[in-house]
Amino acid sequence: MIYVDNLKRGVELINKLANIDAIATDVDGTITANRDGYFIPSEVIECIREIRKYNIMLIFVSANAFPVLYGLARYIGAKAIVSENGCIIASLNEHGREMNIYEICGRGYRELVSKIVSEMGDFLKESWQNDYRKYDFALIQKDNRVSHIELMQKIKKIVIKNGYDSKVNVNYSGYAFHITPKEGGKSVGLKKISEILGIELKNTLGIGDSYMDLEFIQLTGVKVAVRNADEDLKRNVDIITDEESGYGFAQICETIIDAKKIKASISLED
Repeated sequence: MIYVDNLKRGVELINKLANIDAIATDVDGTITANRDGYFIPSEVIECIREIRKYNIMLIFVSANAFPVLYGLARYIGAKAIVSENGCIIASLNEHGREMNIYEICGRGYRELVSKIVSEMGDFLKESWQNDYRKYDFALIQKDNRVSHIELMQKIKKIVIKNGYDSKVNVNYSGYAFHITPKEGGKSVGLKKISEILGIELKNTLGIGDSYMDLEFIQLTGVKVAVRNADEDLKRNVDIITDEESGYGFAQICETIIDAKKIKASISLED
């Protein structure tokens, strides 16, 4: 069962789910088994296989580096990726062997990341993925005795002091702090890749676990949060799954398929 707040909205959402042509999903904490690891449950793999039978496109929208998302998309069967918080996007062919890459951001600011680490090295370290990033860079918290809110304030002071406040945004995903060029953003990337694929956002379902995901989820026709998502995200969606992370993702896939079956059966009766 998936939670909605009243029957009328539930019926409306079933109608919307029956018309879904694409699923735009975050990766970490959304298709993984939980928010602490990287294991992808078999239920997720199975549901991705099932939605392909209904020609539903899968789009990964993530802060992860491009090579990480491309490898995942190629082997799982996603149609497109939005990586580095929208800075690099790509569409894949049917077999995932060929792709068209589009770079949204003009430049990255690695020198700023170096300045932040030099001043906050006791609290932050660079993500291993930064060696494979071009625009959006990630910083991992080393000392959990300091809150991420306090660290965010310190990072922003360094950004302002060095004159980068008009060039980058600083966000916290729940996993890392991200230094992203202003022209980037998950919403920017999703809009662009949707245009390329010919997908209407009103017929796209967006799902995630972090408040940062709201940026792209709010563009979609059906907005979903997994059960263990940030409270700020859950307050702004249409549906909250009653399963966590990847198991919630699998649940919403099953619900979409059920809605399409209901629609098909009604059409046959008519």
